[in-house]
Amino acid sequence: MGDSTSVRKLARDVHNAMGPVDVLINNAGWGQRSAMEEAGEETVRTMFEVNAFAPLWLSQEVIPAMRAKGKGLIVNISSVTGVFSSPFGGIYAGTKHALEGWAESMRMEVESFGIDVVIVQLGPIATAFLPTSHKRSEAALKNPDSPVFACLRQLVGVGGPAS
Repeated sequence: MGDSTSVRKLARDVHNAMGPVDVLINNAGWGQRSAMEEAGEETVRTMFEVNAFAPLWLSQEVIPAMRAKGKGLIVNISSVTGVFSSPFGGIYAGTKHALEGWAESMRMEVESFGIDVVIVQLGPIATAFLPTSHKRSEAALKNPDSPVFACLRQLVGVGGPAS
């Protein structure tokens, strides 16, 4: 999904087919709600690869050409969760905190080369992201043995344990 080899190859393929990238918009989002204690390793890795690492790798690939041209723009689409977290959204929030941390450092590193790096912190948007994230959370929503079962179901709008 967000492995470095595929992401870097994509950036090189675009460069080879269309020339240097002037504007990169990193708009990645992969989420799944879970209690921190129940977050599976594969889920955690996937969220970090897609939400934090892939945008970093894409940025690393386009910066040399932007620097050579003396201009460029990298827009990182983040989330309000890049500033604060919520119950059962800690892993996703961690990925957006990571994105914002490296983007802020990158902004300072490349601004003298004419490259702008910005962060856009969005709130809820009418896309398939939330329904898809909730669908990925179904296992936890159906596990009455989970200590957070009722709370998680209420959070995603399923109702209490009797629903």
